[in-house]
Amino acid sequence: MPKKTKKATKKKAKRKAKRRTASAATTETQAAIRERRWKAWQMRVVQKLRVSSIAEVLGVSERTIESDLEAMRKLRTDDIRHMKKAAEGAMAAAVEVIEEYDATCRQAWADLLAAAPGTATRAKFLSVLNAAVGQRVKILQSLGALEKSPDELLLGRDLDAVHELTDTEAALLLDLLAAARAHQPGA
Repeated sequence: MPKKTKKATKKKAKRKAKRRTASAATTETQAAIRERRWKAWQMRVVQKLRVSSIAEVLGVSERTIESDLEAMRKLRTDDIRHMKKAAEGAMAAAVEVIEEYDATCRQAWADLLAAAPGTATRAKFLSVLNAAVGQRVKILQSLGALEKSPDELLLGRDLDAVHELTDTEAALLLDLLAAARAHQPGA
């Protein structure tokens, strides 16, 4: 390999190494700034310290702290604005899906009423109606618009706890179990 090519290759390698070092230093500096801003924000918002006190603790000027706090305010405002837009979008999509389920429910209900009693067609429309209402409920629950009720009654893992029930509680529990069995298919 000619001398000029070796020298050029060494120079390129040195330049790359310098750029990597500079890039690493920049990354470290940016990380330090983010850390300082976070600390300043916590001291101001949580601990309610004055700007002068924060500057003294962090060893920077008051103007730097003011700039850091302003950057954090902007960041928080942007985050809140972004979350609000995302929530509005999710709500709009949910309303659209619920409207589709409502249309399905109306159609299934109309078809159910038109079908002859006791036919398989009527059972099919009841099944469609049940599924559509179930999905609508799930969507409303996921949005927090409808409270979720427990799917089942849990007594606990300790079967001895059943012996601690009062007679009234035991009778109520037996009635609930009998009613649940009566509603099961094939019961």
